[in-house]
Amino acid sequence: MTTARSQPEGVVAAHASRSRVTIPTRILAATLSLIFAFFVGSVTSVVTHQRSAQTLRLLHEGYLPLALTLARARSDQAAYGSMLARMLNEPDSSASREWVNRAVRVVMPASIDAALGHVARAQRLEPSGEDAILLGELAELLGEVQRGYANTQHLDAYFRALERGDRSEAQDALDALRQQDRTLTHNLRRSFDHIQRRVAAISSVAAEEQSRSVWITAVMTVLGLLFGLVVSLWARRLLAPLPRLEARVLEVAAGNLAAGPPVVDPGRTDEIGRLAIELDAMVEALRARDQQLREAADRVIRSERLAAMGRMAAHVTHEVRNPLTSIHLNTEMLEEEITLALGEGARNDEVRKLLVSIRREVDRLGSITEEYLRLARLPSPKLEPEDLGALSREVVTFVRREMAGSGIDVAVEVTPALPLVSADEAQIRQALLNLLRNARDAMASGGDIRVSVAHEGEQVVVRVADRGEGVPEEVRAKMFDAFYSTKERGTGLGLPLTQQIVLAHRGTIHCEDREGGGAVFVLSFPAIESSALLPARRDEAVIASDEPDAA
Repeated sequence: MTTARSQPEGVVAAHASRSRVTIPTRILAATLSLIFAFFVGSVTSVVTHQRSAQTLRLLHEGYLPLALTLARARSDQAAYGSMLARMLNEPDSSASREWVNRAVRVVMPASIDAALGHVARAQRLEPSGEDAILLGELAELLGEVQRGYANTQHLDAYFRALERGDRSEAQDALDALRQQDRTLTHNLRRSFDHIQRRVAAISSVAAEEQSRSVWITAVMTVLGLLFGLVVSLWARRLLAPLPRLEARVLEVAAGNLAAGPPVVDPGRTDEIGRLAIELDAMVEALRARDQQLREAADRVIRSERLAAMGRMAAHVTHEVRNPLTSIHLNTEMLEEEITLALGEGARNDEVRKLLVSIRREVDRLGSITEEYLRLARLPSPKLEPEDLGALSREVVTFVRREMAGSGIDVAVEVTPALPLVSADEAQIRQALLNLLRNARDAMASGGDIRVSVAHEGEQVVVRVADRGEGVPEEVRAKMFDAFYSTKERGTGLGLPLTQQIVLAHRGTIHCEDREGGGAVFVLSFPAIESSALLPARRDEAVIASDEPDAA
């Protein structure tokens, strides 16, 4: 009896030493995690709403009142310009002079003062980025208008000439006033146009932020509910053995010492597991031999189960190891069989089209898998001195026929005497190919792509310019994120891979607008010291004669 009990006691001690976190502590930790998840969701929602509220406050307290004030100022300015010209031909211009004098000295300066007040109020909201720059420009433009209104030298000369009836002098003064009026009108129009564009941009951003806020709140709520459900199911699973353990205790108390299925998972090391082990130890003291046999039988059964699971796992692994390859091969074989069975005909053509479609999709999935692996397993670059000009020419030559098939002309221009850069030729080639093919995809109707390589400061800069629709600002912020793509069937891995390559070479990459329409991707790499400059070659400075000039 002593021997039979010693082993469970040792097991209990071992389990107790491994189980340092009690069940109540784990349930409390899960509950606190759930509370934290809801807290994070609430904070995220509050921050998003605050950002939206700040944007709308800037719009309603700054830009909209400023736009209304400038609209009135522009109207007054237009009336002022018309009145100036009419006064020259009026027999009695005293009433007009009184109106113009009041407009210049009171009404229009008051409008500009009000506009500057709106600008100052908006600046007190502490805007950042584009808004801070725009408000500074508006303050400068309106300040020029204010100073223009304060300069009444030409207006006074005009009034004096009209009073004397000197038409020649009045005409000279009127010409000077018209020039001043054009300057003021131009500044007002620029200010108003700036505000209109920014109001439209803020409205669009506010709508996007509101939509994003709703989605974030919804997603966080759903995630919180799912997490709560998972915690509840986990707690239920954690405490599920208690009813079985209670039933087992009642059976033993009634004298039923027959071995039954384990009431608790043998791998458990918490209080419930240790309690179950103690119960088994008490029963073992009464039926040591039978229990040993039963335990041996149970171990055999468990071993068989584990072996069966191992064989099943091996089988499944074998079956799914290369499913895409198998599908591709079987599709080709099926196509051959159908061709033999059906012969030539419309029915066979229809079936073959379906099979070709299947193969195309299998190939596409295979290429996507390769892109994922390439992004995840991109090795460190093997840096060697490279001539980016020559490498760019080689890549353009390689893709020129491919681009010509899409109606696209590709030209390359390289500045002479380029310094070398430390680069991995294969990776830089891959980056340029990605950019060129992206440029091709951006021009569905054809066009031209211009690749230029130049030495700028301590950098060698490569530019790839297309004539597509360009890249909006909101897309530029996310275009290098993995899996983000604006293409219907894009994987979103080309630009992230290109960026990863450039950064691994201690370079930078960004996108600009191309003059005349399109986008320009700019890659900059640090140049090696001037002692490593390549010899200048005359034919490196110009584009081949059969290529148009680069834009």
